Amino acid sequence: MAGLVASPTFVGRVEELQTLEAARKRAADADRAVLLVGGEAGIGKTRLVTECAGRCAADGMRVLMGGCAPVGDGALPYAPIVEALRGLLGEIGVAAGRELVGPAWPELARLLPALGEPDRHDPLGESAQARLFELLLGLLGRLGEQAPLVLVLEDLHWADRSTRDLLAFLVRNLRRERLLVVSTYRTDEPSHQRFGPYLAELDRLISVDVPMARHPSVHCNLLLARAERSRLEGASDPERWQEAAATWESLTRPFEAAYARFRQAEALLASGAAREQAETALRPAHHTAVALAAAPLRREIELLAQRGRLRLQEPVDAPTMPKAASLGLTQREAEVLALVAQGRTNRQIGQVLFITPKTASIHVSRILAKLGVTGRGEAAAVAHRLGLDKP
Repeated sequence: MAGLVASPTFVGRVEELQTLEAARKRAADADRAVLLVGGEAGIGKTRLVTECAGRCAADGMRVLMGGCAPVGDGALPYAPIVEALRGLLGEIGVAAGRELVGPAWPELARLLPALGEPDRHDPLGESAQARLFELLLGLLGRLGEQAPLVLVLEDLHWADRSTRDLLAFLVRNLRRERLLVVSTYRTDEPSHQRFGPYLAELDRLISVDVPMARHPSVHCNLLLARAERSRLEGASDPERWQEAAATWESLTRPFEAAYARFRQAEALLASGAAREQAETALRPAHHTAVALAAAPLRREIELLAQRGRLRLQEPVDAPTMPKAASLGLTQREAEVLALVAQGRTNRQIGQVLFITPKTASIHVSRILAKLGVTGRGEAAAVAHRLGLDKP
């Protein structure tokens, strides 16, 4: 068996990254987001979560990470939380940490001695645990007010009872905190049978309370339904349409996103908003409708632009089939050739036609073979000579 080589560039896992990206946006908008990432050991859970954390940090989010350890249950209570908060104190300092926690910081100092002398008057019984949970929830909420927050808890299958209880508490009680909680676990761990009932309950809470976490397309359709309801009630809400469009875009669903942008522009015009706002929403919708050859949607968009006196970017139609067919090109190959003639790279072609760069590269190779040329420049010259690069 060939050896495995770790690439410094993250590849694959497109659907998982889209789900994580959608959850990140929900958290930034103060909408609850909790994700469970499960799989066998070595399948790439940590790599996936690390990639997500890196992207979040690059977008200005604060990332706190902690992991559970394979020790006896209760030997290291709240281990991943302590690790995450220890990193926070190292970043902001003890004084700022105390200020964030508030006057009750001595209670949290039981877990985090770096804060100072802990409160030892009340042992960690049930009432103390409840106060601690509320304290941590408040701390995470205040951190989220400063910047959207990502809390990563790794290896949940090794978590002690206190950590599991805290995570369940967070799932039940998160409301408008700008917080994304991501937790990983192994499905092949010997203790998974005992861990299973807890995981099932946690998954149920996430599925009910946070539909985007487990069923992103269902959530998108719910947003679309809410926006449609506002339109049918005679008061089409541009903000609802904008939210629906952004969510579909995060899942790379261009047609649905274009439809929502079209309705957003329509709602903006109806509300008396500036034409520039409507144009900003309508132009990408028109571009997508043209690229997808979605004639009915394109027609509706252009009629709206005419009624509202909105300026659309000059549409770029696919080359006419008779010219393309004379060269033995398919409709898709003709579209790719037109973009090659415009100097587009494979990545740019993929973005316009909603295909992968690899698929675009395959189309280009077939086009060169059918035209009997050796390079993109010669292919562009043929396209230009025959008028295939003109709208």
